[in-house]
Amino acid sequence: MDDSTRREQPAIPDPLEADGLHRLLTTKTLGRTIHIKAQTTSTNDIAKQLARDGASEGTVVLAEQQHQGRGRQGRSFASPPGVGIYMSLLLRPQIELNRLPQLTLIAAVATAEAIAEVSTLSVELKWPNDVMIHNKKAGGILTESVFQANLSPVAIVGIGININTALGQFPAELRPQVTSLALEAGRFVSRPRLIAAILGRLEPLYHAFQQQGLAPILPRWLHYGRIAGKAVRCSTERGIEEGVVLGLDEDGALLIRGRDDSRLRVVSGEVVFL
Repeated sequence: MDDSTRREQPAIPDPLEADGLHRLLTTKTLGRTIHIKAQTTSTNDIAKQLARDGASEGTVVLAEQQHQGRGRQGRSFASPPGVGIYMSLLLRPQIELNRLPQLTLIAAVATAEAIAEVSTLSVELKWPNDVMIHNKKAGGILTESVFQANLSPVAIVGIGININTALGQFPAELRPQVTSLALEAGRFVSRPRLIAAILGRLEPLYHAFQQQGLAPILPRWLHYGRIAGKAVRCSTERGIEEGVVLGLDEDGALLIRGRDDSRLRVVSGEVVFL
């Protein structure tokens, strides 16, 4: 949907309620404990504290509104009340520490598949963590870790999605680059149904990841992350580099052929698709 046809969506009450969410869940672990906040700084902050207090794996924190929602590189994530999914998931994966960031790719696959299922919209993933619809950002993933002495690390996977957000609810400077599912679909989208779908998609992917690594998941990411052959600019140890994306390696790093025909492997940092 282009800007000329994007329109404001009516505000439809869609409160999050634990019992209703539990009735929709198909999972065994993820989401079986749910904390719902009317408002908070960031659901990741709440999930981190719950992790320090010994909360079980699969615990989910949801908020109707965030005042300090955040994304990668310290960016803020607009979180107006009652219209988005602002969710954090507490995981205790039995994996090497250097593999924890790969959970972002797994959560992105689950999110993309769930959006496609619930809304029938065409979803695209932008490496490493953005969820795009019609070349506009509709959401993102932020994975953070909690380390405690003598305990295995905990991963907090934050998922933020603009569901029924009207264009006027975004900060003015972001409106050309962002969208919501309702704006693109032209109709209201159920937040509880989408939350249940994300968790339902994520649980088997998470188990497969712990047993087999990224191998069974990368093809599914690449189905939505159609990045091969795209021009890109990124920050590396060598400075700012430009090149063409070759794909992802077995660890989920971005592979780029530089202008000097060198092969670059990008694990993190600022990436701009040209």
